[in-house]
Amino acid sequence: MLLVRSYRINQDVTLDIEGVVDRIAVSSFPFMFKGILLAKLNATPDEAGQTRKVSLKIRRLDDGQEFVNDSVYKVPELETILRDVLALQFRVELTGASPGEYVMELAIDGETKADCSLIVRTMNGGGVDR
Repeated sequence: MLLVRSYRINQDVTLDIEGVVDRIAVSSFPFMFKGILLAKLNATPDEAGQTRKVSLKIRRLDDGQEFVNDSVYKVPELETILRDVLALQFRVELTGASPGEYVMELAIDGETKADCSLIVRTMNGGGVDR
């Protein structure tokens, strides 16, 4: 799973990713970060049309503060699976009150499938506090 600024699927079904994000520096708190989470999906033709419960949990490691976003995902038809890159896209609007390390976990039907981390630091003048 990747947290990115943007992506594009080309005609030859290759994926161009702009700005993989694993750390950000912000000038003030609370902060707002907008990005896109991409996760590869594995599905079989028998699953086409079925719905899955998808949960995105964002947790701050320092204090355990959590935000959970639940949604429903419909598995695409076979021709879509073969034609398109299998990616689950989440628009992430992360609001945090303090610097630290955040972990994003993606679960499908209650089972964690992928995770990634984001480190948030304070921007101090021209530099970044560590």
